[in-house]
Amino acid sequence: MQNKQFTLTISFIISSLIFLITIFSVFTKSLWAHILDLQSFYWFLNTFGEPKMNFKGNWFNDFMTFLASYGDIATFITLTLIIGHALTSTIVIFALIFVLISKLGNMWIKCIINTVLIVVWLGILFSRLYFHAHYLTDVVGGIFFSLSWLFMSLMMYQYMLQKVNSRASLQQRRQSFQSKRN
Repeated sequence: MQNKQFTLTISFIISSLIFLITIFSVFTKSLWAHILDLQSFYWFLNTFGEPKMNFKGNWFNDFMTFLASYGDIATFITLTLIIGHALTSTIVIFALIFVLISKLGNMWIKCIINTVLIVVWLGILFSRLYFHAHYLTDVVGGIFFSLSWLFMSLMMYQYMLQKVNSRASLQQRRQSFQSKRN
């Protein structure tokens, strides 16, 4: 339990630092962030051109349109942040992976579901860059903000679970002690 708590704490610290560095660099108009955004934008522009969000293109454009239109959790939650797509898809998919999918017993089913979820998640993130909807630092900021939030939530969950388990254990010892006295 301590090792898991330590891992969550380190993951929270690292993801928070990356988020803070990214956001600080964007807000202060740092040269490296500006160059990174422009280079990634021009790479997408030169590689894919000006793609249109419709289902009249090739299979890749259709897949990107599907993910940008229907595969985004923000469509259902209506979160109005510039990093909403990256933020909500990262929180929901990794919460599913860390909380629900990890409880499955069959390793093959776990691997298949995790792979599908990761592909959908990466597709959603890629679609934001593909359609020139966000710069790379927007997507990175959304990812690491949501990972920080998720790791903090998991740390709080572990802490609360530890408290509940220790109280249950204390009550069992009290009942055991009282039954021995009687």
